[in-house]
Amino acid sequence: NLGMIVSYGRGDVGCEAKYGQPTFRETNITFICSPTAGTGNLVGTKPKIENQSCKYSFQWTSLYACPLCSAADYSFFYTPCQNGQREIHYYWSNSPPNCHGGVSLPDPVVTTCSDSTTTCPAGQSLGDNNDCVMCSPGSYSVGGGERIDSWNPLPPAFSTSCQTAGCTWWSALSSDPYIASGTGPRSNLDASFTFVTPGSVSFSYKLQSFVNGYFMFSIDGVRNIFAWATLSTDWIPVTVNVSTGSHTFSWSYYNGRRDSVILGQIQGAYISNFVVTGLDYHADQCTPCPAGYFANSTGSTKCDMCPANTYSYTHATQCIPCPTNQYSSPGSAQCTSRPQCTEQDYQYNYGPCTNGQVTRTATMLQPQICVNPLPLPAPIVNNTCPPCPPNMYRVEGSDDCLTCPDQTYYEADM
Repeated sequence: NLGMIVSYGRGDVGCEAKYGQPTFRETNITFICSPTAGTGNLVGTKPKIENQSCKYSFQWTSLYACPLCSAADYSFFYTPCQNGQREIHYYWSNSPPNCHGGVSLPDPVVTTCSDSTTTCPAGQSLGDNNDCVMCSPGSYSVGGGERIDSWNPLPPAFSTSCQTAGCTWWSALSSDPYIASGTGPRSNLDASFTFVTPGSVSFSYKLQSFVNGYFMFSIDGVRNIFAWATLSTDWIPVTVNVSTGSHTFSWSYYNGRRDSVILGQIQGAYISNFVVTGLDYHADQCTPCPAGYFANSTGSTKCDMCPANTYSYTHATQCIPCPTNQYSSPGSAQCTSRPQCTEQDYQYNYGPCTNGQVTRTATMLQPQICVNPLPLPAPIVNNTCPPCPPNMYRVEGSDDCLTCPDQTYYEADM
């Protein structure tokens, strides 16, 4: 998370001349928020501090580059209603929190609750007169249940484990609306719930892997889903009905790997859009939308994620656009200062191979988050065509890559 960027320009003259004019020295220090870095140290950026003539770049990763903690940085959950009372427990939305100082987590609060068996549907909660009332904008309910939109920290009803030394558990980044499987022969995600009425568990899952991984979902030890992993990017929705009583749910992925990346994703299984109903007859209160989400209508059953370049606080009815000098990813609770553009912010594109030659052009990476773009390199024509991919070959005089016949290979592959 970028904090602020401090720039000092028009320094001493005397660097390499550019276009016949002397170049002024310039220094940029980028402060990066890291909750575990402490004070941190000033270091030069890689691969070299002087990334352009007379421009010196440094980074300072520090806890104190993080914003002050506020109420927007924590959330809460209710304990079950017992003898007309329940507790509100507060927890940081990110663990560790991406902030410092400021407010502290509130202590648990004891509140009253109703033992009423009045059933209220999703989008409503129990009112003072033992009736059902609609949730106000900025809040939602799934009835007598729970919706999970954030998996970091792991929600209280869940636990995760893996089977061998060196393996990793199911985990999520603070900005991810999903949780991803771990590594090793087998990683497990488990949850236990007690249903006071017949209810349901809903979720979506996605599998992505080059290797022979597979996914299982079980209820009380009985397999409900078995699926081999593929390279598909589709989310598959699942809803299962459950009876009253206590039930245990298990999601397991076998042969998970994190050392290879597919389209920016980890090889394994992903779970999102988790909703459980039937834990109570009704919601005692509607749940405020978490930071980064909003609900703009009465009677909402879920909160929608704020789009890119917007943010929101807790209990939001709409998202707030970022200032022009800042940006955000979808589902953000704050905006981040746009960094200065560097050579790493554009990519090279190659045209078709024609007569053994290609033209290389440069374009800015999208979406563009940096400011003050550098002049794009001029197109380079008459580049030699790149070699064909493995197991393909090019006939002399031809521009097309052909697939090698079965049981053969092209010598250049060796």
